[in-house]
Amino acid sequence: MTNDSASPLGTVLRKIAAQSGLDKKLQEVSVLDYWAEVVGAQAAKACTITKLEHGIITVHASAPVWRTELQMRKAEVLQRLNERVGTEVVRDIIFK
Repeated sequence: MTNDSASPLGTVLRKIAAQSGLDKKLQEVSVLDYWAEVVGAQAAKACTITKLEHGIITVHASAPVWRTELQMRKAEVLQRLNERVGTEVVRDIIFK
């Protein structure tokens, strides 16, 4: 017996995530996975994401030179993070 209306589990889960709003949160969280790739290994060691809320990332820099470096690259970092996620999830980055 087969069920012609059956859908793959992945499709069903994506639909449920979209309906519940969970897909947006999953996209935000995926930014953490791409951080080191986008800013580089050295900057990622020196600058860690401390908060990610409503599309705004708060980053703690271990030294002012790293804060300045990433502040100057902010537009590039925003663009690359959003490209990696596949949608505009990150609206702003605050460096502290």
